[in-house]
Amino acid sequence: MSELDPRFPPELEQEICLQTYFLCTTTKKPRSVHLMLVARRFHDWVAKHKYCTLQQLSHEHNIFEKLVPASSGKYYGPFVKHLMMGGAQDKDQLETLLRHCPNVVDLAIWSPHDTSLFVELLATESRSVRLRSISTNFSSLSEDDIVGPAFSKVSHLDVTNMGGKELARWTILTRLPELTHLIINEEVTPEVIRCLLKGCQHLQILVLARSPGYDLGTEIRDRRLVLLKISRYTIDDWMAFVNGTSEDIFSIAESISRAKSAGYKDCHTRWISSHRVKEDLMELGYHGNI
Repeated sequence: MSELDPRFPPELEQEICLQTYFLCTTTKKPRSVHLMLVARRFHDWVAKHKYCTLQQLSHEHNIFEKLVPASSGKYYGPFVKHLMMGGAQDKDQLETLLRHCPNVVDLAIWSPHDTSLFVELLATESRSVRLRSISTNFSSLSEDDIVGPAFSKVSHLDVTNMGGKELARWTILTRLPELTHLIINEEVTPEVIRCLLKGCQHLQILVLARSPGYDLGTEIRDRRLVLLKISRYTIDDWMAFVNGTSEDIFSIAESISRAKSAGYKDCHTRWISSHRVKEDLMELGYHGNI
């Protein structure tokens, strides 16, 4: 009688589970919850995908609120990689959420509470990873907060408010060693722009995001500088970024930067709408990949 082991290799079993999960998510009546009940290992495999993004500002995307009791945060929190928090939640609720989510790499804090209140939690050694991106109000952060361990690995930064127009305040950002992409949502002087372009060692994209645009008073010819007509970095933009689509603000800015590299000089002075990038660039004569 054969003694062959009838069990699938773990890697193959996991692949079958995940492919079934992805198929479930495309149907009109998703059955992923049923799949998670097959076995504890199935539950954990699916949870890594199902709960990797937690966006609390709108009920549409707040999976935890729909499916997970608050008491289960300690179990589900470690699955979260991308976290947007704030809104009406109080300081204690936000702190509890951060403690339950030690593996977050992309964080948006859109809250009336000062970001400085959460820096210690983000810098603690108990966090298994450091942030890749953050979108928040920097006005409450000290220089030590900004250059400390909490943001030491940040490559993508969205500053909603820096807390001052002085050059010395903005110069602090040049000390972020991994910074490659930066969005600024307030008017800044040409001196600040030149300082960031020169001082941020690895900077690839610097987006000025305003609607309507404003007169810089001078032309700064640098392919990395993108003038984007947008009222605000939105929830959908953030979701597009963490989901890795090509329609997030950073990707759009990279398209405009490529047009500059191709020699379309009008891109240096024109504020381009984030909702009609292709049309605006074609008006300037650029027909390359966007």
